Amino acid sequence: MTQAGKLLEAFERFRKAMFENDVQAMTELIADDYVGYDPQGNPQDKSMSIEVYQPGCAKLDTYDVNNIETRVIGDVGIISVSYTHLTLPTNR
Repeated sequence: MTQAGKLLEAFERFRKAMFENDVQAMTELIADDYVGYDPQGNPQDKSMSIEVYQPGCAKLDTYDVNNIETRVIGDVGIISVSYTHLTLPTNR
């Protein structure tokens, strides 16, 4: 399997972990220096992103990838994604 293929496989494991609220898998798959953005455009780090998916906090309903790009530089893999999703709140 190519490096890009391995990266896409890891991304699919990440998507599955979000649907299953598997914060252990998400913790392993998200880089410590991760930076993402919430729907309002506010930056989120790794801990903020994982916090949303703690069991009982929210449930991912849909996660549709519109555009995905992979890049491998040496030992570093980068995924850039454009997506739409629906996360439903749950009652704790």
